[in-house]
Amino acid sequence: MIKFMQIVTLLLVALVSTAACAATEAAMKQEAMRGDYQAQRNLAYSYATGWGTPQSPNFIAKKPVDACAWYRVIAVSTNPKVQTGDYSNEWTYCSKLSPDQSEAAWLLAKRLIKQVSAK
Repeated sequence: MIKFMQIVTLLLVALVSTAACAATEAAMKQEAMRGDYQAQRNLAYSYATGWGTPQSPNFIAKKPVDACAWYRVIAVSTNPKVQTGDYSNEWTYCSKLSPDQSEAAWLLAKRLIKQVSAK
């Protein structure tokens, strides 16, 4: 199981392009809110791992609750690009949260789902 998770993590890292990571948080979030599958994945991963240094203009702070919420948004979407790895990401990152954090992630995910669906 650990080996599987390592492989999934490596694949995810490979999928997040340098250009996408160089994007600002606001730009990624705007695209994600428009329903862009890859932007949603990039934003979730950036929140899960953090990006850059606080001094860099494209710094994205680690936000585990937001990461989980975005992975949940992806997992329940009807986008045909959603794949097995997306469900694995939801489990991987959301299972690390405390019960209170998980509840906050569900509440955020529900709000995001409504907002993304409304566009």
